[in-house]
Amino acid sequence: MRDFIKEGELNPVFDYAIQGSSPERKEQDKIHLTKQEQVLNKLADAWNLFKSIPKNENHVCDADEFCKAIHAAQNIMFAQIVLNTKHDAVARLKKI
Repeated sequence: MRDFIKEGELNPVFDYAIQGSSPERKEQDKIHLTKQEQVLNKLADAWNLFKSIPKNENHVCDADEFCKAIHAAQNIMFAQIVLNTKHDAVARLKKI
């Protein structure tokens, strides 16, 4: 599977997360978001590897349960991105 985001790049989908931030915060966000995106890429790799396991080696419920576990992990990563963005916005408002 190809990486959605190359290491060190910021995904355009997440550009909103750093707009309006200070230059120092933008650099911190790029580093932080890159780690989140790497986790998301590895989750996609895990799903693809899981799907390559022959069906006769899985229980009938395994695919559904694995899918739900991947989604739960993705939700955690997306929540971290949003919470970090909100934290930065609140900090900027407190300065006003």
